[in-house]
Amino acid sequence: MKRLLSRIKKLHLLADTAKNSADRLEAYSELASNYRTLESPEDELEWLTKSYRILKRQRHATVARFDALIRLYELNRLAGENSQKARLNGLTFVEGALMDAHQMGDLPRLSSATLSKAFLLITLDTADSENLNRASVILDELLFLNEEMGFQPEFRHLIFANQAIIAGKLQKPEEAVRLLEQALEIFPAGELPERKASILKSLAKYYYYFGKNPTQARALLEQALGLGSYLHAEQLILQDLETICAELGDHSAAYGYLQQRMEQERKWNLQRAEMRMVAMQVKTELLDAKRKREIFELENIKLVDANNRIAEQRNVLAEKNKHISDSIAYARRLQEAILPASAFLRSILPDHFMLFMPKDVVAGDFFWAMSSEDYSYMAIADCTGHGVPGAMVSMICHNALTQSVQLGSQTTNEILDTARTLVKDAFGNSGVDVMDGMDITLIRLDKHFRKLQYSGAHNPLWIFRGDEHIVFKGDRQPVGNWVMEKPFSWQETELFQGDMLYLFSDGFADQFGGPEIKKIRTKGLTELLLAVSPLPSDEQHVAVKNYFLDWMGNNEQMDDVSLMGIRVPSI
Repeated sequence: MKRLLSRIKKLHLLADTAKNSADRLEAYSELASNYRTLESPEDELEWLTKSYRILKRQRHATVARFDALIRLYELNRLAGENSQKARLNGLTFVEGALMDAHQMGDLPRLSSATLSKAFLLITLDTADSENLNRASVILDELLFLNEEMGFQPEFRHLIFANQAIIAGKLQKPEEAVRLLEQALEIFPAGELPERKASILKSLAKYYYYFGKNPTQARALLEQALGLGSYLHAEQLILQDLETICAELGDHSAAYGYLQQRMEQERKWNLQRAEMRMVAMQVKTELLDAKRKREIFELENIKLVDANNRIAEQRNVLAEKNKHISDSIAYARRLQEAILPASAFLRSILPDHFMLFMPKDVVAGDFFWAMSSEDYSYMAIADCTGHGVPGAMVSMICHNALTQSVQLGSQTTNEILDTARTLVKDAFGNSGVDVMDGMDITLIRLDKHFRKLQYSGAHNPLWIFRGDEHIVFKGDRQPVGNWVMEKPFSWQETELFQGDMLYLFSDGFADQFGGPEIKKIRTKGLTELLLAVSPLPSDEQHVAVKNYFLDWMGNNEQMDDVSLMGIRVPSI
């Protein structure tokens, strides 16, 4: 790839400095060829068009001009998948190629250009019966010409394949099948395998949609699979196989083809991204070289002024970045200031641990605690988003919980109902329908740690009592705007000495990692907490954090992580 980049840069320099049309033509043609290798059709079209402008001035037809016209036709045909104008341009180029082939008396090239014209007539948006009949006549003439020249099947099968397209457009599926089968029967061993894959795929379509024979369609598609050298072509075959296997009830195979298609799609996107990156790198380096040449040609004073302006802009940008970083750091201090202090938590929860790991500098998760004469309240909340937007929502939701208790709410469901009203009021002042809010686990403990009340918005409460795992599920609605809004429910339970309570957001279970790069999931979190629940709280904190970090490894943290563990003490 580095050699290709170097070659393209040299060719651009040659194109800029060429002193005659022959040298420019050579540079333009090679640039078009190299950009074709990079799969950059826009750049290839640009330089091929420049080549053709020089070739067009030649009085006599040449193979180079014919090849340029055919490639211009192909590029416009490909672009024409989304543009009728491009396809019509392609028709103009293929007509030019036909004229050159006639002038050269080159029958193979004449046949090739004629076949291209027929294909364009078939695929035009205006491919009515008149154009289809024109294409059909052309293909019949090609068959006759093929016999006259004594061509081998490597050309005849393309004629049959195009005739099959016409039959399909004329609603003659049986004729299309016959022609496709005929094309397969004479398909030469040395021909491009992706062409055979295309014929098999077309034939499978007719068996599936018109022949109502999904089993035969599947067999044809499985035969086509692996023949195409293009990842995108294989994706389309895998997608059809996935659909057909699902209809046949072979869900295991359908899932297997889905996985293959996803992998091929990943490879295809990666390949295209790499090619685009290389093409962009070429453009960037060329633009940079051009800019450097222009700067070099400026007078010294202009060069100094330009550098001074660049430095000034860099300083302004650096200053703005510093302000942004300082603002986010200050937002973190504000967020930390509203979180319960460790000393306060120890005063109401003698035996507990708190794992709090924001994804970004500031978080959408927060933990909350309050204490009254009779009760202590604890919550883990997960607000919409993370980072700065999530932190802004968390400030509003945190304040709503505190105000709910201050306004006299005592039960957990009352607190959530009141908090929801306050959150909706906060977002409702703008007149915009904002759906932000929070999922939450909220508990209330009496001062003797013997009775617990729980309410939740999506998020559960877990209790481990020895080997027993008790799950309290929350209401399926957030604290915030919701279409099917209803009052929050509450649940109460007795607690016993040694019970281990866990409140958490979804960030822990949703983390990707491990040897297979998958989520921890609820099952993995359950097994982890069951294993560590007998340990002292401080040891649990270390074990849970280390497990999470080991699982995540070098992968990106997916979300804010909050997990609180509380041990029920003796009286």
